[in-house]
Amino acid sequence: MVNICSPAGPQPVASRLIEIQETERRHLARELHDEIGQLLTGLRLMLRPESTAAPDVMRARLDQAQAVVDEILVRVRRVSSDLRPADLDQLGLLPALLSLFERFTALTGVMVNFKHAGIAMRFAPQIETAAYRIVQEALTNVARHAGVAEVKVQVWSDGELLNLQIADAGCGFVPADTLAGSRSSGLLGMQERVLLLGGSIAFESAPGTGTVVVAELPLSARAAFEA
Repeated sequence: MVNICSPAGPQPVASRLIEIQETERRHLARELHDEIGQLLTGLRLMLRPESTAAPDVMRARLDQAQAVVDEILVRVRRVSSDLRPADLDQLGLLPALLSLFERFTALTGVMVNFKHAGIAMRFAPQIETAAYRIVQEALTNVARHAGVAEVKVQVWSDGELLNLQIADAGCGFVPADTLAGSRSSGLLGMQERVLLLGGSIAFESAPGTGTVVVAELPLSARAAFEA
């Protein structure tokens, strides 16, 4: 288990978070270029006029073009949601999480067993954003590495802390080794978001034993308000 608590000074953490955010931006830029860019290039070729093409050929091309446009819309919405989910700003943490779980299961086939208590309210924006991103990244790791059909997510507030727990019974890993490796930006991103808020996070895992991510985000009288 790796347990990380808030450090004495925020500046080193902020600096590392900026690096992680740049990594996330590079990923989104590659996705826009590689996936959506290729689809748009194919669409342009499909719509290129050819005076010698038979009417049935042109109809088939238009049908293909319509399918490509539909796919582009799906991917643009996904990228937009990754950048900033509208539900989080408009409705709050709980509706945003429910929407996230629905999309996650539709995309991966992994069911989310979700339990919550005391979160049917609005929290400070930085708290909602951190909680959402931590759960989102943990689910991404489950889909990529755990090899399971179900993941358990619990989110609850006791008035002083917002508590997060994401658990799976998958293949597990060695947290210390992963955090020290070159592909740990997901875990580091979760870690830095928590530390910037003065909270704590623990990664409990070992090969063959599954994984549990536990995070605590401190709240205050000013940090939470009724919706």
